[in-house]
Amino acid sequence: MLEVKNRIERGELTPARVWEVTREKDGKVHRRQLDPEQYRRQQRAEWENTVAATRSKLRLSQTQFAETARHLRQDAAQLGTRPAQTHRRGARASARGIASSSNRVGRSGGLSRCNSARSLDGD
Repeated sequence: MLEVKNRIERGELTPARVWEVTREKDGKVHRRQLDPEQYRRQQRAEWENTVAATRSKLRLSQTQFAETARHLRQDAAQLGTRPAQTHRRGARASARGIASSSNRVGRSGGLSRCNSARSLDGD
């Protein structure tokens, strides 16, 4: 399930549903359903910008950045952990289409994004 969430955040997988939740000053909560494919494209663009920004802050070329990632995957393999891309359980869950994404209003009233297997009302 964690791999499915990560794939949604990277824009690799389209969630089943996407909700935008906002809270007004009087405490009322409004929920609006968004287009899942549009959300995926937006997440993908944000992810690409984040990766490029990280590489820029580290002052690494694309080749150096890719080499560093390769070394991290090799280290994970030596420690006996599986890289995220080969996690089969997450791939099966995404193939069934059980992933969904939602926004939730936190206790402080702020808007935060949450990717989960259920929407806010448990659909």
